Amino acid sequence: MPFFPDPQGHSSQPSTLPAVQNSDPCARQLAAGFRNLRFAPDLEAEYRAFHETEQKWVAYGSALFAMAVLLFFCIRDFIRLDLTAQFPDMPLDIWALQIIRYLALTALALRLLWPSAFAHRFDAHSAVLVLLLGLNITVGFIALMPRGMTSIDFGQLLMMGVFLLLGMRFWWALSAAIAFVAIHLGAIEIWLDPSHRSDYQWRLAMMLLAAAAGGVGGYLREKTSRRHFLTSHIAEHLASHDSLTGLPNRRSFESRVQALLATRPAQRLLLALIDIDHFKRYNDCFGHAGGDAALRLVARRLVAAADGPAEFAARVGGEEFAVVLVVRDTTDGHARLQALLDAIRRIDPRSEAVADTPVPDDAAPTVAMREHGTLPWLTASIGATLSQASDTLDALYRRADRHLYRSKQGGRDQLTDDESDAAPQPVLGLKTETANRSSPCMAGLPAAAPAGPGLASASVHQIARILDACGPLRP
Repeated sequence: MPFFPDPQGHSSQPSTLPAVQNSDPCARQLAAGFRNLRFAPDLEAEYRAFHETEQKWVAYGSALFAMAVLLFFCIRDFIRLDLTAQFPDMPLDIWALQIIRYLALTALALRLLWPSAFAHRFDAHSAVLVLLLGLNITVGFIALMPRGMTSIDFGQLLMMGVFLLLGMRFWWALSAAIAFVAIHLGAIEIWLDPSHRSDYQWRLAMMLLAAAAGGVGGYLREKTSRRHFLTSHIAEHLASHDSLTGLPNRRSFESRVQALLATRPAQRLLLALIDIDHFKRYNDCFGHAGGDAALRLVARRLVAAADGPAEFAARVGGEEFAVVLVVRDTTDGHARLQALLDAIRRIDPRSEAVADTPVPDDAAPTVAMREHGTLPWLTASIGATLSQASDTLDALYRRADRHLYRSKQGGRDQLTDDESDAAPQPVLGLKTETANRSSPCMAGLPAAAPAGPGLASASVHQIARILDACGPLRP
């Protein structure tokens, strides 16, 4: 029989989306893809900072190499063109060449000496450098070719470097390359003597071929870099989060609470430990798929409850969770946690897709009563405590755990905090030694019980004691 039939009578199917995709933006981005080399805005800003840090030394080395090349050509120009003898009556094209070369040298020197000044607009500054270096190549070609001076053509190297060596993101590199090619072609068309055009054609072809090869390499490089960024963040997320619920795990919980205690000593932090009542019996009854579905639903209620700044929920054990809240006082914290208890009582696991699982015979009456709203599907015990000025994580956790134990001893489905009177309560009207172990587990239930999720605690306690008397459910 279907484990949780929906209102139309169709059986539910298990959820196939991993919890990590629900809670980690990197996992969602990886699943959605990034063929255009763009992430969601927040993730894109994070990747940009990562990329600039990763490419910092590559860009530094490339700038150093470009500066050395420019210095070589400046010295060579002084020797070949005898600039000392011509100065200041140099031809206009030679003046333009020297001005552009020294401008590029100045920009490279600033980039090398004050890298922090360019960190916030890394790609834009790199694009400006590319255009200055491209102008050096273009003006050098126009000025030196008519004088019969062979010029080493660095156009191909620049086209490869703009995509692979300067540390720019692909779309910035592509824009800079297109701008350089457009300026280069326009300048050649306007100022280069037509008699030298034939020698220029093969240089242009080689430069465009280098641009195409560099573009493909640059696209693949950035795609690999982005995938590495996502997968490394996903691995970090998996190491610090529970794979079933997507909540922070015990290690992450401890580090975050320690950080909050260190950085927010003046604020009142409320630590609540939540334990799902009789969850092993629930798991035995409805199978592991049903138990997993219930844990996910509880996790959603916890996340909804911890919705303020610095507040969070975590899974710290099998069916044990923790919630950290920032509260004004004990009354505020008590009200919020009582609302959380009510939200857990209202959980209906039929709203979660779970596997079809046969219900054991002993549990059939329980399922029938829960499906008709007579019993809540789940209840929880909560122990909570407010942080003190001198608290450590260990002291805070011990107090909350002690209150949780008192909630369980008091009958479960209740909240115990620093000001609660949580003395163990007597069992109401039940003698477990008289229970009939050969009968179905719920045969001893009261004939009538209050309907709806807000079941009185005494009824829950009676049902729990009957289940204890019946023994474990059959597999």
